[in-house]
Amino acid sequence: MFLSKLKNKKEVISWSLYDFANQPFTTIIVTFVYGAFFTSIIASDENTGTLLWSSAIAITAVVVSLLSPILGALADRGGYRKFFLIFFTWVCAIFSILLYFPKAGDVYFALSLFIVANIAFEMGSVFCNSYLPDLSKRKNIGKISGFAWGLGFLGGLIAMFLSLIFVVQPENPIFNLERLSSSNSIELKIDSISENRIYVYSTKNINIGMYLKLEGENHTEDIVIKTVTSNYLEFSKNVSHLEYLNNKFLLYELRFLYYLLI
Repeated sequence: MFLSKLKNKKEVISWSLYDFANQPFTTIIVTFVYGAFFTSIIASDENTGTLLWSSAIAITAVVVSLLSPILGALADRGGYRKFFLIFFTWVCAIFSILLYFPKAGDVYFALSLFIVANIAFEMGSVFCNSYLPDLSKRKNIGKISGFAWGLGFLGGLIAMFLSLIFVVQPENPIFNLERLSSSNSIELKIDSISENRIYVYSTKNINIGMYLKLEGENHTEDIVIKTVTSNYLEFSKNVSHLEYLNNKFLLYELRFLYYLLI
């Protein structure tokens, strides 16, 4: 491996690990988890949420393009490069933690926190990348840069995997996080149940592919909605024989759950 030939191997690995720790921000916050949570839960609807989230990313790009040359020149002249790297890393971490607090409807609160965190993330990357010429030579700059990028990609995948097994998929997520809240629950008036169909007065916000789960039981998680019409839901299996604890059952997708009350 090319690392064994480097005299500054420890410095290169340490520098590359910044990408490993940094990349999960893009994977979890920007793209897959929090971005989806914002558009589907915090925003009023997914179209509006997607527009606002994209606008926040665009604002980040504009701010970073303006700040980078100014702070870059200041860092080069005054020797503040390490200071700015540490500063923006802490800002990104703190504002990422604060993203826990916005709830449904807190659109601009969530966007403000995200924009600050995303700007700090991008600026941290700028100052981290500025160390590459100091750590490499012309013949190995590509290998060192690629090694760091690969570690970052690995860090993002690990973060996504951990999110799935500890937060998204478990019935009781880690740290007592809630998968279901009143912000994403809807109440339906059930007309009747017949074999694999549940007749309702409204099927608004119900999608094909949602799963049925009875409270306190797990054996119904293989029952999925196959058809949605204006007045009934058709499931993949017979649902008329099931017992409904407290006259409730759940419909859920990967991102959120819905209460349906009989």
